Amino acid sequence: MKNRVLNNQLWWLPGFMVLSCLVISCWPTIEILAKQWISNEDYSHGILIVPISAYLIWEKRKVLKTVNVGSDWRALPLMIFSIMVFIVGELGAELFTTRASMLILVIASIWLLYGAQVVKVLRFPLAFLFLMLPLPGFIYRNLTFPLQIFSSTWAVKLLQFLGISSYREGNVIDMGFTQFQVVEACNGLRFILPLFTLGVLFAFLGQRSIWKQSVLILATILATTPLVNYLGHVPPKALEKSLQTFPVKFNGWSGKMSKIDDKIWEQVGGQEYVVIDYFKKDQNPVNFYIAFYEYQRKAGDFIHSPKLCLPGSGWFIEIRARGRNKGEGSRLHS
Repeated sequence: MKNRVLNNQLWWLPGFMVLSCLVISCWPTIEILAKQWISNEDYSHGILIVPISAYLIWEKRKVLKTVNVGSDWRALPLMIFSIMVFIVGELGAELFTTRASMLILVIASIWLLYGAQVVKVLRFPLAFLFLMLPLPGFIYRNLTFPLQIFSSTWAVKLLQFLGISSYREGNVIDMGFTQFQVVEACNGLRFILPLFTLGVLFAFLGQRSIWKQSVLILATILATTPLVNYLGHVPPKALEKSLQTFPVKFNGWSGKMSKIDDKIWEQVGGQEYVVIDYFKKDQNPVNFYIAFYEYQRKAGDFIHSPKLCLPGSGWFIEIRARGRNKGEGSRLHS
């Protein structure tokens, strides 16, 4: 392999072509990510990550002109790995996995095109890109709700210290004449993540033919979308019987069906659901809910346990039973 330095004025062109094809191939993933930056203030700082990384790379231009450049086939396993991770993310409807695999593919492409020394020089700007990704759903939910409880607990303590009568039920603060709910927007995470990003940034500031490799990378990237669609394809499964036929009376229990608000159901994204409130003499009432998805792929933003979405508005999980003998489910109390 013949080494060279980045003195050719068109050295950037193969990388630009590869990046353009990658953007086209991964556009659905990028589009959803951009919408989340705009709609969720916890991650609005993600819009600035790419321009900052581009500037950091520009700052390295003098160093890049002194390093040896050459294609490196050792990057191929990493490229294949990133594609497989993308497929797993699609099958599991886990957005963080697909987004992370996209960035891994970018790093692998640079490695294959320009060599390990270029990746070494750009290691921080490339790693910095991962900070633009929203946290995995299960991590986000397990962080936000405890932070909500923490905020509401100390808010009540402060109010009581000031002599204002108040008490807390979950993330709800009751002052007698009115109630306040500490929602996700008040959990403090939207301050923690941008500050962490700024902290990382400030801490950092304190040969073979490239064209042949470009063709290989372009072919790999353009083949990713049909490959993922083929391997990640899950045919929809239709219901044999409508959920509305679910029994409302059995073993002395009597149920009443209710409806979910249309706007909420639109966010859930399922095809059908049933909600029934069951009552029986001398028994606690039971609220039964089940939703049906024709396929798991993209069913909501992530797969999560009911313990992440049921608590709130004064509710706590009292008992979680698992296993065939005990059954599976949760008991809530306020």
